[in-house]
Amino acid sequence: MTHLLPANWHTVPPKEHEIPQGCSVVICDASFKEGVAGISVSIRTNGKEYQPFEYSAKSRGPVHAELKAVEKALKRLCKLSPSRSVTSLIIYTDCKYACNFLEQRWTPRRGYIQDVMAGVNKCLHELNTGDLSLVICHTRTKHIRRCDRRARRRREEELDRKRDRVISRIMRVDATIARGREISINESDGYYYAVPKTNGFPPGYRVSLHPVSCSCPWWMHNWADKEEAAVNARALPCKHMCALAEHLGTNVYDVFSHQIERLD
Repeated sequence: MTHLLPANWHTVPPKEHEIPQGCSVVICDASFKEGVAGISVSIRTNGKEYQPFEYSAKSRGPVHAELKAVEKALKRLCKLSPSRSVTSLIIYTDCKYACNFLEQRWTPRRGYIQDVMAGVNKCLHELNTGDLSLVICHTRTKHIRRCDRRARRRREEELDRKRDRVISRIMRVDATIARGREISINESDGYYYAVPKTNGFPPGYRVSLHPVSCSCPWWMHNWADKEEAAVNARALPCKHMCALAEHLGTNVYDVFSHQIERLD
């Protein structure tokens, strides 16, 4: 279908009144930062432009984010009524690398690129009720400026939300450190035991920072049966770990930096 497109359509998305019957135009953009992608999608058909949609998603990089934007756009199109009669589909993206994957000039080798391309191809298969003509167009950001602004705004909103969660975790750890100052640490046979300074009875709870573990009820209930990867990704310290860190002259925030500062 490429040779049938008006010359300016190869780089500039057409307005809805220019689009012929049976043709759907998908405009998508992604804005990536700190593992977070803000995605904006605009869909146009003959005489109609649908309300733009914004999404957020975890991403492994800017190209992955742009391909996720295409996947989200196609999933959205599949839910709209024109998807049942689309005979030609034009996808616009400002990422040349994404175009190379979509046009099958490049073969994805990384697993996360393979996964998102599988999602794209699944949507294209669903849309293709006959002989679907597909055109991938590389456009410049200036031609999809509104889409770009919406994607950046959605990314910043999601990052702000995630940063608020980091602040919340820091406040929780601060409170736990304060409670940990009521705990004494004793050492026996190379192990550390945490005992309340008031009305505590030895031996107390066995506690460790390497690996992080504690025999207290809170830790046992929340983390004892979890895989090490989950603990290292999400667990926050109990008060006995905070007491041990202070006893050893270790900064508990360094021990749990990944869990506290994660943005996923």
